Amino acid sequence: MADIRRKKGFYITTLALILLIGFCVKGTVFSREDSERERRNRYYAEQEQEYLAKTRELLDEEGFHNCGVNIRWVSYGNGAREYTVSLHHGRLRRLSAAEKTVLERKISAADFRDDHCSFHYEL
Repeated sequence: MADIRRKKGFYITTLALILLIGFCVKGTVFSREDSERERRNRYYAEQEQEYLAKTRELLDEEGFHNCGVNIRWVSYGNGAREYTVSLHHGRLRRLSAAEKTVLERKISAADFRDDHCSFHYEL
């Protein structure tokens, strides 16, 4: 009877240790994934700030002073990002479709080239 209790205690202890080790390994893996995600987010945040500065500078040169620039993005599971850039200025509404296309091309020259990013513009 005592022998059965010892074996039962041994198996319960072994199972508890295996579960504990499993949780520790899982935590380490998720910690690495979080670290990679944070690194990637910092990278994109820097790129976005540079892009925003270049876009505002270009808009000032084109005569759209104090133009509102709004950047929204969607992140997908594979790490790809889709950006939507909205511009807000009274003169933009009066531009023809051809003029908007030219302005969009100029702005798109400033976007950061990343294989995982796409840009859409709302003028």
